[in-house]
Amino acid sequence: MSVQFPPSAAPRSAYPVDVLPATVRRRLLELADAGRPLSAYVYDGDVAAGRARELRAALPDWAAVYYAVKANSFPGVVEALAPYVDGFEVASVAELELALHAGRCAGRCAGRHADRPADQDAENLSAPVPVVAAGPAKSVPGIEPPAGVKVILEPGRFVVADCGWYAAEVTDVKTSYGELFAVLRGGINHFQLPTSWDIVHNMAVLPVEKWGEECPRPTAENTRVTVVGELCTSEDTLLRDVLIDRVRAGDLIVFPCAGSYGWEFAMHSFLGHPVAERHLL
Repeated sequence: MSVQFPPSAAPRSAYPVDVLPATVRRRLLELADAGRPLSAYVYDGDVAAGRARELRAALPDWAAVYYAVKANSFPGVVEALAPYVDGFEVASVAELELALHAGRCAGRCAGRHADRPADQDAENLSAPVPVVAAGPAKSVPGIEPPAGVKVILEPGRFVVADCGWYAAEVTDVKTSYGELFAVLRGGINHFQLPTSWDIVHNMAVLPVEKWGEECPRPTAENTRVTVVGELCTSEDTLLRDVLIDRVRAGDLIVFPCAGSYGWEFAMHSFLGHPVAERHLL
């Protein structure tokens, strides 16, 4: 069995810190100053709502937008989207309850996928709302349907990818076999996408000036580093060979575009580490 790593980021450089919105930087620095280990997602509901409005405005009247809750199930994000989508696509009782709580599921929940057995559909759950058939947005061809037909699109990633940031404290900067590593408070157990989807998911270093340890601060400057988590597997790798200006223990490494299939897709229970926090701006 081969070990799976994300592709090398070379020759890319890490994003400059101003890629992170000022509101996100402020919130993350507040969390870092709280005195507890930091590994967290921060979401901006206004960003998600803006994407939903953009999509809704670009579509014809025969198309309905049902947000796929599986992409990001944080209640604050779902509630922010509720006024700007036609309904929700749900795949479990928990997602159905979340949609109901958001107040946009009275007759507006889709729960069937054509490639799933009927006994796995939300239609067969004891739900107080009707459920309609729907398919993934990418499967709907760009043609006008017959008169009277309503096409339900189920976007997830398009709507919420840009609304989230995953941030983790750097616990150590070390060299092993000639390679520099920045070790994070949370790796694939909190943010598994780079490894699972075989992508280069770039990051920014958010400096944290406070350093309360009674030892020299581990630092790497003007060099390439590999960003890893603290699990006991070499697969706990989020980004390889990225060029950084400077990274220090205690700084935050922040991954933008973490709003879809981030927290939801992570290995929360692996090795019993604490689950990543989630915050709404």
